[in-house]
Amino acid sequence: MKNFLMVTMLLVFTCILAACTSVPPAVEDDYYENVSQLNSIVQFDDVMDKDWFLTERRTGSETIAIDRDRLATDGFAEPFSLRFDAELVSGAGAPNSYRAPYTLGDNQGISIGLIAGTLMAPIFEPDGLKEHEYFALLQDVTRWNLAEGKLELYTGETVLVFTLPE
Repeated sequence: MKNFLMVTMLLVFTCILAACTSVPPAVEDDYYENVSQLNSIVQFDDVMDKDWFLTERRTGSETIAIDRDRLATDGFAEPFSLRFDAELVSGAGAPNSYRAPYTLGDNQGISIGLIAGTLMAPIFEPDGLKEHEYFALLQDVTRWNLAEGKLELYTGETVLVFTLPE
């Protein structure tokens, strides 16, 4: 009887130990999915030192595509562009070039400071987005994201979407 009791207790102890050390499949799947997401989080280094060009502006349910070919035909060399270096964001509006300091925050937060730009008067302005609107939107940016090769800058209501040149 002592042997039976001893074997039963050993078996119960082994089952309890096995139950405590195993991870239920659903939790295990969530764990690996979270680790995969953490490994795929982009870093701001992935954005820096590259020339980005605005291709669309999303506001609510409206998306305005920026026709870069038409802008080039209309005489705008590289309008609505930006480039981040270690301290500044710089680029071109339409037609002025600009630069501004920026600060990174937690959870892909970003703040762009006051924009300093050249003071050329445009002969005409592109349809869909005026230069002063572009500069104002940049100064309102609060968050960035890099998804599917596109840089997204978020303001309260608007998302500016940039791509790299082909």
